[in-house]
Amino acid sequence: MANPNKLNLIGYDVETSGTLPEHALQPWRAPNDAWVTSFVWIHNGVTHGGLNPTKEQMLDMLVYAQENDCTIVGWNTTFDISWLIAYGLEDEVFKCKWLDGMLLWRHLSIEPEYEGAKKSYGLKAAVAEFMPAFADYEADIDQKLVRNCTNTTSATLNIRCLLLGNFLVSLVSNNATPPSLRLSVFLS
Repeated sequence: MANPNKLNLIGYDVETSGTLPEHALQPWRAPNDAWVTSFVWIHNGVTHGGLNPTKEQMLDMLVYAQENDCTIVGWNTTFDISWLIAYGLEDEVFKCKWLDGMLLWRHLSIEPEYEGAKKSYGLKAAVAEFMPAFADYEADIDQKLVRNCTNTTSATLNIRCLLLGNFLVSLVSNNATPPSLRLSVFLS
C-alpha cells in the first residue's frame, strides 16, 4: 500500500445529527436544527477532533492544511465540505485542496451499468471490497461515534492511497499522459 504521508494528506470526516433524523443530511439547517456531532481529522498518524466540535476547531484544520500544503481527503467530500460552509468557513474551504475517495474509486472502476443492481460507491462498500476485515466498522455507531468517525477517516485515507496507486499504474500501463502531469491536475 502507498504511504499516505508522502502525499501530505489529511483524512477528514464528520458525523451529523439534527432535531429530526433527516436534518442530519441538511447542512443548510445548521446550527439550530442540524449540527456536527463529531469531527475528526488525521495527519501523519495523529488524530485530532472529537465530539461536539466548535467552529474554531474546524477552522484549525483548514488553516493547518493551508499552512502545511496538505490535501484534505474524505469520502463523499461534498457532504463534509457543506457542513464546513454551513458553519461559516466558506472562504477557508476554498483555499484548501480537496480529494474525494469515492469519486476517485468511481473514476477508476466505472463501467457500463445495464440491467440489475447498480454498483455502490459508498464507503461501506469500499471498506467491504478493499478492507474486508473492517467491513463492520460502523457497528454500534451511537455508542462509538468518535471511534467510528476516526475509523471512517482512516479507511478513507487507506482506500484512497490504494486507488491512487491503481490509477497511476493504469496511466503508465496505458502509455498515457505522464503520471506527474495527470496527478498534479487530478489533485488540484
